[in-house]
Amino acid sequence: MDPTFISPETYITTTFATLLQPFNPLSTTIQKWTSVLLSTYSEPHRYYHTITHIYTMLQHLSSSLPMISNPTAVGLAIIFHDWEYIPHSPPRWNEEQSILHFSVFAEELNLPPPLTTTVKKYITATISHTLPEEDKEDEDFKLFLDFDLGVLGRERSEYTVYMRQIRREFNQFTDDMYQHGRKAVLERFLERERLFFSEEFFERFEETAKGNLRWEIGTLKGSGDGGEMAKLMGAGI
Repeated sequence: MDPTFISPETYITTTFATLLQPFNPLSTTIQKWTSVLLSTYSEPHRYYHTITHIYTMLQHLSSSLPMISNPTAVGLAIIFHDWEYIPHSPPRWNEEQSILHFSVFAEELNLPPPLTTTVKKYITATISHTLPEEDKEDEDFKLFLDFDLGVLGRERSEYTVYMRQIRREFNQFTDDMYQHGRKAVLERFLERERLFFSEEFFERFEETAKGNLRWEIGTLKGSGDGGEMAKLMGAGI
């Protein structure tokens, strides 16, 4: 399917249905979950963590299929990983609630336990955006996490749009609080040996991504660990 000629909503709807085909779900079940999916990612408080974000990640999945062993697991992790997204929620809450939503879905469709376990593990990793030591060889896992952070490696004009969208999602906080927390989060990312886990994304985007982070940090005030604001922001940058 050529994404150039279809809307993100249609692309997501079609991809979701394709991922579920092996499990022979009822058409009414697909329709129900698709409707909830699209309405959830269209909530008015979302500016970056929207349908567009899921659409972009699914496009990464499509272009990376030759490198992926279990596209169903990666695809479902993409679709459900930000199912719950409330910026001012306690640390881990969004991810844990998203896993609960997926659990209900998995039970309703009677998904195989190994698939369910893998998807939950992938979503859990977005809490810290780190790769568990025991999964260092899981290329699917690496790519899933890289798809989520792909925005960091975009051209500066696109990165600036993303930066403004994140600020709007945290618009309940003052500029001082936001900048203090955001700066601390970005600095922690820059301290990492590398931002991207897969060789594909590392080679293509690492240098640009680190340049974008340094540039944004230069626009922000504040210092130190960022306090409670940084905790609220977590690693979901």
